[in-house]
Amino acid sequence: MIKIDVVSGFLGSGKTTLIKSLLKAYENEKVVLIENEFGDIGIDGDIVEREGF
Repeated sequence: MIKIDVVSGFLGSGKTTLIKSLLKAYENEKVVLIENEFGDIGIDGDIVEREGF
């Protein structure tokens, strides 16, 4: 079975915090994170890369 979580919301609603928490909770599992940023400046990708996910 494949579990899929879709996270969406307004700017500042806690999406990145939730994703970071989920990645830490499932650090011993195979996880795929697909990110789609529409802004001119990519914020979440930098955070995820910096934290080693």
